[in-house]
Amino acid sequence: MCSSDLLLSALLVAAAAWTKYEGLYFGLLPWLLIVLYNAWQKITWKQNTLSGALPAIALAAPWPLYTLMRGLPLSPHGSGSIGFHPEALPHIFEQLFALGTFGLHWWAIAIMLSMLLWQERKRLTGFLAQNPLLLWGVLALVLLLGVYLCTEEVRGVLKRDNFSRAMLLPALLLTMGLTRVCCGK
Repeated sequence: MCSSDLLLSALLVAAAAWTKYEGLYFGLLPWLLIVLYNAWQKITWKQNTLSGALPAIALAAPWPLYTLMRGLPLSPHGSGSIGFHPEALPHIFEQLFALGTFGLHWWAIAIMLSMLLWQERKRLTGFLAQNPLLLWGVLALVLLLGVYLCTEEVRGVLKRDNFSRAMLLPALLLTMGLTRVCCGK
């Protein structure tokens, strides 16, 4: 990836962190992990740091710092309690695979991603590192499912008021990543 592409990506992910808290947690943080992992693997730490990580952090950091200094929480609903909510599992599957919000989209993602990961199972880490959109999509999905299954955000699944909207990010990332892998880059 060239420096200008990395810088543009840094600007956009920093903007996401300013737009909503989800942009900070599911945009900036996974993006930084991928950029830093890429730098470590390819030993392009200087380009990744100067054109990617530093601009993203410098542009995104003022908002969370401001909110913390004002005594506001870094989550939309306060800190809340953490605990596993297994009652949400059937609702998650229902909203992803049975209701009309996504149609067949999550079925296609689940089938294609399962087949692809099975095919690449012997070199899974390297495969995901070579396909950062898929890695980012998987990270966003796992993080979001963790939030909905282990925090008070479970109400968003149970009441069907925000889960489908939150699943748009991993759906888009996984769709783009699967398209790039399956149709060529």
